[in-house]
Amino acid sequence: MASNLAKMKDKLIGLSIVGVLLLVHAAYSQEAYAQGSADSGNQYEWSAELVSFDQSSGIATLKARMDARADRSVLAELSEGDEITITWTGLTWGAGIAAVSRGSSADSKGRLHMPAEFVGSEMDDIYLVFRVPVPQGAASKLSALKSGDWVTATTPRDATRLEQAVSGIRPYNDVS
Repeated sequence: MASNLAKMKDKLIGLSIVGVLLLVHAAYSQEAYAQGSADSGNQYEWSAELVSFDQSSGIATLKARMDARADRSVLAELSEGDEITITWTGLTWGAGIAAVSRGSSADSKGRLHMPAEFVGSEMDDIYLVFRVPVPQGAASKLSALKSGDWVTATTPRDATRLEQAVSGIRPYNDVS
């Protein structure tokens, strides 16, 4: 009986040591992950559907879904070509459009703001259609896409002018 208790005690100690090692590993893995993402702390990504791309002007027309809680009343006041600020949902990834406001927003207050040009809305204001300039290096990738394909773009957190709206854009499934 005593030998069985000693074996159980040894197993419990061994399992406890393994558990502690796993927790320590997890804690340090989170630190490494946080350090790796620190470089991208000044920018965020978002995705949208490509409506069209004008290679001569370098302007992409995109369409993204508005969050169900977003106030859509401002859309009725906008005309095509108006400067807008899109506020994306999320903390590090633009998962949907949380708000649209007229003009540019210079103070982001930690939110994911992006300047754009208003085009319109579709499907009873469920989708916002907007234009943004595309960096020259990404034009060849976008010209190979067709309307309806999805793209993922990168926006600096401090973007206040339309020219700063997109620092990188790629096909949705292109991870290079």
